[in-house]
Amino acid sequence: MELTSPRSGEILSARRNKAIREADDRTALLHEISPEISSIDKRLADITLEMLDAAKSDDKMDEVKSSCLRLRERRKNILVSLGYPENFDTPRFVCPVCNDTGFVKLEKCACLKAIEAESAMGRTVLGKGLTDCTFDTFSLDYCTDSSMKGVLESCRSYAESFTPDSVNILMYGGTGLGKTHLAAAIAHIAAGKGHYVVYESSQRIISDCRKASFTSDADADDKYYKCQLLIIDDLGVEVKNEFNISALTGLIDRRIVSGQPMIISTNYDLSELKSVYNARLFSRILGEFTTMRFIGKDVRMIKIK
Repeated sequence: MELTSPRSGEILSARRNKAIREADDRTALLHEISPEISSIDKRLADITLEMLDAAKSDDKMDEVKSSCLRLRERRKNILVSLGYPENFDTPRFVCPVCNDTGFVKLEKCACLKAIEAESAMGRTVLGKGLTDCTFDTFSLDYCTDSSMKGVLESCRSYAESFTPDSVNILMYGGTGLGKTHLAAAIAHIAAGKGHYVVYESSQRIISDCRKASFTSDADADDKYYKCQLLIIDDLGVEVKNEFNISALTGLIDRRIVSGQPMIISTNYDLSELKSVYNARLFSRILGEFTTMRFIGKDVRMIKIK
């Protein structure tokens, strides 16, 4: 059986307990209205114990089962005569497939997967402007280079098979070629599978690192180390100085050593990255990242023509 998070388990347990509690309240109401139903329910409770004693005898078991069926039929008829549906005091679970247990035959139920996905998206740091950046909304119509079809499929494959052990990716190429859109699309899929994803610009990441180093907010950069997928957008827009480059290098180094995947997008080509950043950072990126080159003309410029 797959494990579930404590938070998801609490949600399901609360749902299930609420459904059972409300069903018990309806049963108590029926007992006040109909003494006969109250008597039948007491008898059915006794029959449950009788079944244990009758387990060694097929004849006795058949007799007990028949008695149980007659009582249930009588109970149903009384409910109908009183104007209630026959399942009036049956628990009304949010998910009738798994009865709010979260599992069906040892497999996670769709309701549990939805709770985990919602929980992950709640923790995921993804800007509002990227909400609509999914694979479904990415179009190749304005892409001027045929290689972009392969890039799109590679990104989709990476997202669908993503695990906390996935490889690092460097997306590089000119502006307006879809790097941000596809990185966000990967984030949506990964978060939907229950992974904690952080998508942030290199400039904001460095700002948080500086805050963690020089203020009392020591946890300002904590999310960048703890998330299961870190997406660093627009590497290169940040101010280039010793602290900023050192902060980026330290973050990337630490995640590489820990085996935590990253996606970096940049408008620089490889030769520009080498000239702008120190040899150590460039070496780490080139040696530890799978590269995806984005080629073509700025889609935004094409659209306004």
